Amino acid sequence: MLNYKPKAGYQAVKPTLLETGDIPKEINWIEKGAVNEVQDQANCGSCWAFSAIASIEGQHFVQTGELLKLSEQQCIDCDFDSHGCGGGWQDNCMWYVQ
Repeated sequence: MLNYKPKAGYQAVKPTLLETGDIPKEINWIEKGAVNEVQDQANCGSCWAFSAIASIEGQHFVQTGELLKLSEQQCIDCDFDSHGCGGGWQDNCMWYVQ
């Protein structure tokens, strides 16, 4: 994680298991209009922010049918639990967005 050091006592959130029911063999989210253009983080160690924001955008689309373009830079600059281009965790960005 590019030298990222989490805070002492950091614990990841445990996932919640959901009923699966009938799951389709595949889904093309691009065809459904649920995916924004490819982003370029350049040489900034900010994959954590890009993945978190893409996840939030996708879930917003699933819930509302509206595709938003949110700002990765907002998490990189303002999520003080992470370290900007020095690395971070997706869930810190998600907590920040909440």
